[in-house]
Amino acid sequence: MRTIIINIKQDSFKELARNTDHIDLTEALGYLSLWGITDNVFDTVNIYLDHHSDTDLIVRYTSSTNPNASYTMGAIWRDEDHKFTFHS
Repeated sequence: MRTIIINIKQDSFKELARNTDHIDLTEALGYLSLWGITDNVFDTVNIYLDHHSDTDLIVRYTSSTNPNASYTMGAIWRDEDHKFTFHS
């Protein structure tokens, strides 16, 4: 089982959807939530809005059984391309 926590307040999420694209944002959240799920290493996903941006996301993957296992990924909104790109 995987726990996915979206640490974004509702008002901030509404603004994020306005500043990006609601469909692209939904797809990005789905991708970030499911990334690495078949490896069965990370059972917790925390998604945050980057404090330095009003469009970018930071995601931290952790394991409840192995506290040393973690991974961080960013979803960067490319306004010129109208899409998110993913970077670790």
